[in-house]
Amino acid sequence: MPEPVTLAEARAHCRVLSTDEDALFDGFIIAAREWVENFTGHILVQREVTQRLSCFRHPRLFAWPIADDATVTATYVDSDGATQPLTGARLIFGNGWAELATAFGSAWPISYGPATITVEAGYATADDVPQSMKQAILLLVGTYYAQRESVSTAEMKEVPHAVDSLLRPYRLVWI
Repeated sequence: MPEPVTLAEARAHCRVLSTDEDALFDGFIIAAREWVENFTGHILVQREVTQRLSCFRHPRLFAWPIADDATVTATYVDSDGATQPLTGARLIFGNGWAELATAFGSAWPISYGPATITVEAGYATADDVPQSMKQAILLLVGTYYAQRESVSTAEMKEVPHAVDSLLRPYRLVWI
């Protein structure tokens, strides 16, 4: 899936007409999207996410959104040290979270080691990404473009307060 913000949108936001710095803008867009993902817990570009767990107790997934029909695969290390598939694993969805559950009528393995869960997560298309997240990406790109150097005699600015305000409603809190 392409980035939620296009190169043309980023250039327009920064009022840059030239294509000379397109590679720079591509990097800023990716960095800003990653910042938004880390801040909110939302995966903006759909991809396969793998999470490793030390046990199956409350196996909550730290990737959102996950489609209702997403396929989940899980493996665990048995008492002999061999990797085994967890058959029949399914997802239970809450408000902004998903948890791995066993097939109906079955239980977690009694003796096991580390587990791995893999699922496709993220928004299906760039159009599905909330507009306020896209706007936050543009604000971050603008900040990165204005402050391209790590050392400068100019005053360095923090992440704009507007970015926090735009993203705060989407921030997932893991309890």
